[in-house]
Amino acid sequence: MWAEAWSQVERADGVLLDTNVLLLAVVYRIDPAHVPRFKRTNQFVPNDGEVLRLLIAPARALVTTPHVLAETYNLLGQLDERRKTAAWALLAELVRMLDERWLTAESVIHGEESSGIARRLGLTDAALVRLSMQRIVVLTADALLANSVYEMGGDVVNFNYYRGLED
Repeated sequence: MWAEAWSQVERADGVLLDTNVLLLAVVYRIDPAHVPRFKRTNQFVPNDGEVLRLLIAPARALVTTPHVLAETYNLLGQLDERRKTAAWALLAELVRMLDERWLTAESVIHGEESSGIARRLGLTDAALVRLSMQRIVVLTADALLANSVYEMGGDVVNFNYYRGLED
């Protein structure tokens, strides 16, 4: 199972973490024990941060979008003051290392490849679907997003399949 995900990540031009997975990465880095206590990451356990690290290890690049960054930044604002300050500082550091891909809202919502995806998934996830068709692997814990990427012929790794398989 790991070999398949690593192969997919290695072949791609980059890996794009959806908002929930990027939130996990940041909260895990600042305080692993807080992962299950924060309402935006409480579907994860602390060890999922290590699983994420292993999954993205072979990536050529980590990719993001302004949409994902805005959502992540805003949701991190729900942390207590100490953790929020640390999380925002870490995200600011990460932004320097990320390959930020920009798609206009108009192209995501009205582009011919979109076929109504924005109405079903929202703007952020619709942009991820579009990028998944450009040799970018979307790493997500959202089944609806994962299925949509798959149905559109994009590249996706469903993080939920690897949780608890860190060995």
